[in-house]
Amino acid sequence: MSLSVGVCLRSHVITFPLPPNMLITRQIIYRLTKCGELCFGIFCTIIPGTGGDIESLGVGRPVETNREDGGISVLLGHVISTKTSTPVVTDASMAFPRDWQSEHPTPSELGHHEDGRTIVLHSVAVAPQVQGRGLGRVLVLAYMQHMNGAGIADRLVLIAHDVSSFVPSCILSYSNISYSIWFYGTKD
Repeated sequence: MSLSVGVCLRSHVITFPLPPNMLITRQIIYRLTKCGELCFGIFCTIIPGTGGDIESLGVGRPVETNREDGGISVLLGHVISTKTSTPVVTDASMAFPRDWQSEHPTPSELGHHEDGRTIVLHSVAVAPQVQGRGLGRVLVLAYMQHMNGAGIADRLVLIAHDVSSFVPSCILSYSNISYSIWFYGTKD
């Protein structure tokens, strides 16, 4: 199943409890549209009303047409990424060109660069109801394996707000390069 804007936005809002804003919505639309092949999700089939209540259930999609039990596919976690030409995350790689949807967008240093060799993980989100069970680790390791197998990048960089709570349990080695002025899609 592919990631959709609605499912990812709902997952993002549930995981990062801030009011949704238009910038985050536009960023998700941009990233899924321009480089959806770099985005990744873990889904689970849930039968509504059987106790598997996950907040993203409301945006789940039917697993099969005419399935008797009404099972739907629910996003448990996602990774939303872009590529950049630099070895680290920059303000330019966090942003996106304002006219990217126009018929003839202006060339820009902002946002996704298809020829880049660094994958920037902008959002790693796991539904709160399944956090603490190792799903984030599985998600990131599966993502790393998938991207490594594709051979499309030399490195992955993660934007983390609390490195101590996330990175050591998921990544074998990492470097904390610097503090970012970015906070959930907007500068502090």
